[in-house]
Amino acid sequence: MGFQAGHGIAFVTEPEVIDSIENGSLRRVLSDWCSPFDGYYLCYSGRRNLSSAFRLVIDRLRYEG
Repeated sequence: MGFQAGHGIAFVTEPEVIDSIENGSLRRVLSDWCSPFDGYYLCYSGRRNLSSAFRLVIDRLRYEG
């Protein structure tokens, strides 16, 4: 059993796809199984010298675009 081209299921946060849901290019499925998402939580040491890769992750999680 395979998927047709252009079809699939993804688990993403609503802000990432809300425009596509509203314009009809994506459809929400299994909404009864999706609990509200309050956002990401990140715990890290208070070190001042964070790697550039880790700094990118922190900046991406803070972005509210």
